[in-house]
Amino acid sequence: MTNDLAVRILNGDVLGTTEQTHEAVAMAIKALSADVQPVRYGKWIKVQCKGITSYGDGFAECDKCHEVSWLGWNDKYCRNCGARMDEGRE
Repeated sequence: MTNDLAVRILNGDVLGTTEQTHEAVAMAIKALSADVQPVRYGKWIKVQCKGITSYGDGFAECDKCHEVSWLGWNDKYCRNCGARMDEGRE
């Protein structure tokens, strides 16, 4: 069954057989189920670069995966692990 036909059956635009209706419902349930992970929260850590502490205009480190990012303090998410940078709201 195509996705278009399943949507039309579920919307009532097309009268499907009982078997088609069950298949359309199963397709909808499968489409709605998602493989998600819990949100990880982190914060940026100041990084020492050759004796210079940089936070406002240089390097920042993710406290979850320890990836160092150039200009990372502006990012709302760590580009490496996906942690949301909300200052430790866990």
